[in-house]
Amino acid sequence: MACTTNDYEEPENTTAGRAFGITSFDTGRTGQPIDVRITTSVVEFTDLSILANGRTWTFPEGAVDIIGSDNDTTTDLENFSVTFKRAGPVDVVLAPVFENPVPTEVATETFTFNALEQITASISTDLTLVNGAFEVEAGTDVTFTNNSSERDNAEWRVINTTTGKEEDLITTIDLTFPFKALGNYIVGLRAFDDAPFSSSIAAIPVRVIPSSQPVTVEPKIEENDSGQIIIAYSRDLDPATLDAISNFTLLVDGAPAMIQTIMLDPSNPSNLLVIPSTNIKNSQTATIAYNAVNLRSADAAPAPSVSQTTIRTFGGPNLFANGVFEGIDGPVAGGERFYSTGGFLSADGGNNITAAITPGSGVDGSSGLVFSFAAGAGAGNNRTVFGDGLNGDPMGRVVQEIKTLEEATYIVRVSIKYTGAVPGEFKFSMTSFPFNFGGIVNSSITTGFVEGEFVELTTEITPNAGTLSAGGLAYPLINVGGVVGVSEVTIDNIEIFLKEE
Repeated sequence: MACTTNDYEEPENTTAGRAFGITSFDTGRTGQPIDVRITTSVVEFTDLSILANGRTWTFPEGAVDIIGSDNDTTTDLENFSVTFKRAGPVDVVLAPVFENPVPTEVATETFTFNALEQITASISTDLTLVNGAFEVEAGTDVTFTNNSSERDNAEWRVINTTTGKEEDLITTIDLTFPFKALGNYIVGLRAFDDAPFSSSIAAIPVRVIPSSQPVTVEPKIEENDSGQIIIAYSRDLDPATLDAISNFTLLVDGAPAMIQTIMLDPSNPSNLLVIPSTNIKNSQTATIAYNAVNLRSADAAPAPSVSQTTIRTFGGPNLFANGVFEGIDGPVAGGERFYSTGGFLSADGGNNITAAITPGSGVDGSSGLVFSFAAGAGAGNNRTVFGDGLNGDPMGRVVQEIKTLEEATYIVRVSIKYTGAVPGEFKFSMTSFPFNFGGIVNSSITTGFVEGEFVELTTEITPNAGTLSAGGLAYPLINVGGVVGVSEVTIDNIEIFLKEE
């Protein structure tokens, strides 16, 4: 048996007359190897064998350094420490000297260690090395592969040494990074393990040169939480080439709207920010067009214009944080954090519909809620998935919570994709928590679905007195139906926010 001095408790049967040692790592007994690092891990051994007049500790040749001793294969010390000199398995044998003979099975004790090399960090990339740096054109996404001796834990730093800009720490095994600005960069990797500790750093130089490719613009235009409209380009823009406000056309509910300022995003100069004079409400429909005349990228390439495009307005605080379905993967049945049956709030007596939260099925490869319809599904079949009202999910969230509602109208925004037969209806409902049938209110979407593609759709919902009866806490009820035949309908990114009137 081996344990730390602090944790050790005398077993009920005496240790007198048997080999009994402890290590500072509280493990290492035969059959329970412990990982250590060569040169840096220090392990303390102590002989606690009762009725022993002495002892011999034996180590494999060349495996350890017994601190303070010229002999690194044996010692008769009661207490001592070692470091490990080579990688591989190391068995340490304690053989006490007893006054009287003892059974063979208790005459010795063996501690087993797995000595690991120190981690060596290493990076590779497909870029070409030119004059001492890996060269890439601006606007290119570059993948850096972590070839470290251990890959379980990694942190990346990207620094533009020309401008002094340092990106936030990136925690991923391999790194894909978009180089949007000209300059010289250092891409650094720290590969590490906390237990047993080891850390190593590698870095490579990258030079970003003017691009031979045209500047592109993202098709999605969004409003951020500060009310700024973001037009995102593929690489950094030159602030000296900004066009006049008159080159932009902003329409809100079909009527022209005033623009206060045009500027580059200080934290990301590839983003062009359009700031309206009046905040756009989440209940309004807004579009923007831009006639690019002077705008150039930082490497002097012309930036493209933008045709009249709908703006994804910022909704506000999302009251349904669990509508992203992350961290709760599994079938939707008893025992998981969302529930469903063929009868309760559903019309699926033949069990032609199943639901599961599936990794990789959601937007951008996230988890999504997938309703699967079998061949026997008919127009009258539907199934409702509802939250667990009592238990937190593996990420510590209470899944059912929509909070906190008030007497007002709310916008429901959701991403929906289907493959196979088209869905007849997506219905989002809610009621108070604890569950109250009289508090159920519904919202519905019946059009706008696109096969094989996530589309973001909206509807509105207004709670009643029953919905609000428990202080504004509510259950989510997610229903899909009206599918005739085989289909998969995937739901993701459900948001609920207060409608701005």
